[in-house]
Amino acid sequence: MLRRHLVQTALCLIAGAHAAGCYADSVKVPEPTLTTPGAFIAVPFEPPLTSGAAGAAGEASEPVTTSGAGGATSGDEFYSLIRVLAVLDVSNDLAIFHLQYGNVESLDAAREATKSRPSGPPPPLGITSLGRLESRAAVVVGFRSLTEEEQEVIR
Repeated sequence: MLRRHLVQTALCLIAGAHAAGCYADSVKVPEPTLTTPGAFIAVPFEPPLTSGAAGAAGEASEPVTTSGAGGATSGDEFYSLIRVLAVLDVSNDLAIFHLQYGNVESLDAAREATKSRPSGPPPPLGITSLGRLESRAAVVVGFRSLTEEEQEVIR
């Protein structure tokens, strides 16, 4: 008799949850931003300066371009893939501590790279600013919660 009552109660709870939707399904998760810990960000690659020195007063000269198989041309786009670990509010900007995951050839390749977990030691730690990411038109391409190992890098 008690067992029958427990089964009926469980069925009612399941039916009620199904009709109302699960709580986790009804919560809107905010989209990750350039400052969300765990966000993967594709930063357009900044080509090095030509072999000629920079212009007067620190002006950049034309970027290096090469042609041929596998060479970079001015029409190619490369991205540095980084992952936000933590953000620190400094006097006039936000400092973003991140892991450097290397370079990719497209935004699609960046999105694909976010799906795999690297093995071995964590990638190198870097620091940049929100202003720099915004000025370079950086794009959030993925998100995954930080693991304990990744959080340990900044502790």
